[in-house]
Amino acid sequence: MLALVNHWWAVRNLSSLNWNCASFLYVLIAPVFLGLAVGVIARDRPDTGQIDLIEQFARARKPFAVAMFVYLLAMWFDGPLFAGQPVFGLVGLLHIPGIVAAVIAFWSKGRIANVVAGGLMALVVLAIIGVRLSAAVS
Repeated sequence: MLALVNHWWAVRNLSSLNWNCASFLYVLIAPVFLGLAVGVIARDRPDTGQIDLIEQFARARKPFAVAMFVYLLAMWFDGPLFAGQPVFGLVGLLHIPGIVAAVIAFWSKGRIANVVAGGLMALVVLAIIGVRLSAAVS
């Protein structure tokens, strides 16, 4: 949900963009991969019995991490490509810990590492939303 709010806020700032097919397709990368990430973590519901969350975690971990990696990478470069923002400005730099967290989630099978990585991704998105909101207010 946080990532969706972040994407909406970023795209809203691109309203004055001179749109073409390439820019439209690029802007679609983030929500498509966000949707893929949500689809991957949606639990399978067995016909009977309990849901095996450990098996579900093992199945979803790598595809979710890849989807979030692509999402964060696409969101990092939409501002520099379309709004003239610096690649390594505050918003750009905030994407780096999220991308690192996605890489950790991909490579580490440990639950603690993945909980920390997920929490870090959530904090990164919150921080980016905070920076964008504070820029809009001032």
